[in-house]
Amino acid sequence: MSTILANAGDKLLTMWDLYYCTDVVDYAAITKLTATNQSTLKTELDLFNYSTVGHINDFSIAHSLQNEEIIRAGNCGVGELARLVELTPTISFTWLDVNNRPVFDKMLGLDILNVAGTPVTWVSQVIANPFVANLFYAIGNQNGDGTAPTINSVTGGTDGALTAQDDYSLVSQNGVRGIVMNTVAGGSTLTTLAQTITVDYDYTPNASTLDGYNIEKSSVPYGLFKFVSCPNAINSTQGVQDTIYFRKYVLSGDMVENYILLSEDTSFEWSEASFVGVSGGGYLKNKATVTL
Repeated sequence: MSTILANAGDKLLTMWDLYYCTDVVDYAAITKLTATNQSTLKTELDLFNYSTVGHINDFSIAHSLQNEEIIRAGNCGVGELARLVELTPTISFTWLDVNNRPVFDKMLGLDILNVAGTPVTWVSQVIANPFVANLFYAIGNQNGDGTAPTINSVTGGTDGALTAQDDYSLVSQNGVRGIVMNTVAGGSTLTTLAQTITVDYDYTPNASTLDGYNIEKSSVPYGLFKFVSCPNAINSTQGVQDTIYFRKYVLSGDMVENYILLSEDTSFEWSEASFVGVSGGGYLKNKATVTL
């Protein structure tokens, strides 16, 4: 029996995932937040494609006052008439996947060149009996350049050859391609969930990747991030989950690539990363009650 803390919905959530937007974003075209359009803006931000930043620790958000301006009057001690500040959020975390080059390059605004390796053909992957309809099954090997693997065939142990879109779909989830099997009623060939599914596909791994930059002044890339907390239990069947959107953020400080000495340290390489919101960007938090 689990214990539910008093006011559990207001306690800080301790587990999370952080995502970055993989699209090219026109920040000027994003709706500006008002006192009444939060739902509209959230729907707009949800339409973008996101991919996980990877493994992180110690995520935090600092809300600071920037560009402070004080207006005072000299009328017999009336004093301060107004104080204008720019409320600026900064997100910080310890990033454990520093050698994830696609994410590293996205954060720094670099270009990555994928050098193709030897193509691998007719790889077989089995989805166990019984399969689950509408569940994402990641393909075991991905193309090094991020494009979709070639699906040669999807075969049911009972129903035989299956048809793309009708019986199954090839989809992307957080940058990973996989198979989603349709419901039996929705497919043209599927008759039962109680069968193994065999997926045969081709893929081309990377032999290597190349990235880098010239030491010169250049524009700083803006990023769109999404933080999603794990549900925090408030009763036996419900939890509270935070989703926070950070739009138009830039790297603040250094991004360090650490190489550790294994004879003295067995921890992962890591980097302290910090991104600060800039003028024209924003912070939007959605606190939702979800089913556990």
